[in-house]
Amino acid sequence: MNIYESELFSRLKDYSMHPGGLRLTDRAARLAGLESGMAAADIGCGAGATSAYLAQQYGLKMVGVEISELLIGIGLKKGPGLHFIRWDCNTMPFEPDSLDAVLFECSLSVIGYDGQALEECAKALKRDGTLIISDLFSKRETSRPSELPTVEALEQQLQKTGFTILTGEDHTPALVTYAAELAEQSDSPSDGGCFLGERFNGEFKLSDCCYRLIIAKKTM
Repeated sequence: MNIYESELFSRLKDYSMHPGGLRLTDRAARLAGLESGMAAADIGCGAGATSAYLAQQYGLKMVGVEISELLIGIGLKKGPGLHFIRWDCNTMPFEPDSLDAVLFECSLSVIGYDGQALEECAKALKRDGTLIISDLFSKRETSRPSELPTVEALEQQLQKTGFTILTGEDHTPALVTYAAELAEQSDSPSDGGCFLGERFNGEFKLSDCCYRLIIAKKTM
């Protein structure tokens, strides 16, 4: 079973599936200057909490992209008007230059930092389109592509892909709080084991990671 399909996540406020929840989503939207009428995609959207929020609060034309049929079904029950695309994590389902913004909220680390997703997002974004990433990063250098990169490694990858970084903020306290909330719901140790252990085969501890918000603009 996909860890995000477990009952554990359904108990969290707003069905939030990323540290910082909708509060961090709102901050990212404000910093990125997202405006009504813009077309945006939430990649790895889960049950669509972010898509629903940005559509209602900012007037964005949202599409949620998700691999889990179960989570899409839950999202459609909670918000019948939401637009979802089921995605197999291969080619992005968007035409070139069709999006004003793309969001990865704790999903790029699941999809993989190998560069393909970023390159396809760059193609889908319009000139001056915005990329929003809030995710886990390693505090130490890694040698295998499957491992979490450092913030610096991702920033270099973004620049090579044609993005200019506008904002970088540390939100590691939100990761610690999120892990604690999950641990409280699951009676697991508060080291984030259920969140990090199942996603990365026990290779990472909470103390190995940081959580960052990165906002970049397509400039090439």
